[in-house]
Amino acid sequence: MRLGLNSAVGFSGGAMLQAKPVSPPRRKTVAVYGGNSVEEGSPLYRLCYRLGEILAKAGFGVLTGGGEGAMRAVTEGAKKRGGYTIGMAMPFIGETPCDSDETHFFDTFSARIDEGYEARSAMTIAVPGGIGTLQEVTKKATELYLNKTIYPSQKQILLVEHQGYWKRFIDYLQKGPVAQGLMNPKVLDLFKIVRLSEVVPALKQNVPWTKGMPHMQKPDLYQAKQVA
Repeated sequence: MRLGLNSAVGFSGGAMLQAKPVSPPRRKTVAVYGGNSVEEGSPLYRLCYRLGEILAKAGFGVLTGGGEGAMRAVTEGAKKRGGYTIGMAMPFIGETPCDSDETHFFDTFSARIDEGYEARSAMTIAVPGGIGTLQEVTKKATELYLNKTIYPSQKQILLVEHQGYWKRFIDYLQKGPVAQGLMNPKVLDLFKIVRLSEVVPALKQNVPWTKGMPHMQKPDLYQAKQVA
């Protein structure tokens, strides 16, 4: 269930924004999964901030869970470079929404993923996080494996590495479910571990941004302005 999904009205820095009531800019919007417990100023926080900068500089819109930790860092980095940011916030878990250009509110995790991330982005990136981040990553991988994703042209989920986090995740899948015959080894092909410098080239390889996607809209369709 959604709470106050504001396709027409968003919030930024406590000020109200008036935006055109059109579909979100999917064509070049990237969803970033990450945990809310990442401490400001930590190496991982700085990595997330830099990721936001890199995506915005390359012309991508950035969509996050709209909360604290990694989500805030990515959002801040993207805004620093003039990127358009979208938050999928969940106030009921006690998070303070970060300062996204556009904020949508949800009251269940499944709604945030399906009606938020999936419906409003064309590619998925993940940074290290907790159980919620792993839920989002594995749900996305399941949909890609079963070819049930909104964007079947997406090939892989990009995992931005930090201190071997994602390598250990893949090692677990290989030595656990795959080795025991409980998971098709082809599932492992759905993940691509990347460094920050590899993110943009990998995005361009994974989704045909300029081919046959007429249902997607450009980020510049969102023209918000301050209102009294």
